[in-house]
Amino acid sequence: MQGMSEAQTRKDLINPILERVGWKIKGTYVKEEVNSIKSKFKIKEYVTFHPAWNYFSKRYGLRVAGVIEESPGREPSPKHIARIIREIKRINSKVVFAEPQFNPAIAEVIAKEAGARVLFLDPIGGSDIKGRDTYLGLMRYNLSVMEGAMK
Repeated sequence: MQGMSEAQTRKDLINPILERVGWKIKGTYVKEEVNSIKSKFKIKEYVTFHPAWNYFSKRYGLRVAGVIEESPGREPSPKHIARIIREIKRINSKVVFAEPQFNPAIAEVIAKEAGARVLFLDPIGGSDIKGRDTYLGLMRYNLSVMEGAMK
């Protein structure tokens, strides 16, 4: 592909593959859509129920400021809960992200103490959940929830 930049050549080769697997969204890549939405966030740090969001955060320039349940099935200690509440206040967050697959009781207690509310991010989705039944739908759902809380 003479006369084309290396980036353009890569784009021309990769776009058809991405389109076939559904990773192309209205002419942009997932990363570009996420970055566009994320650029509107005033708050770039957040607290979540467990570490499922660490990779997402690192990839897109966000930061998980605290994780409520650091190990599966292990409830946080009172000291850990107090640290999470301090972090929520430090980052000036008004939200704690829980997940629909887990009991939100601890997240609700923490949110109440920190003057925040609980919203749900869904790392799994499901074929029977409209709007969260594909990777892209699930990504958009989670971005929408984050955008509403972090703008």
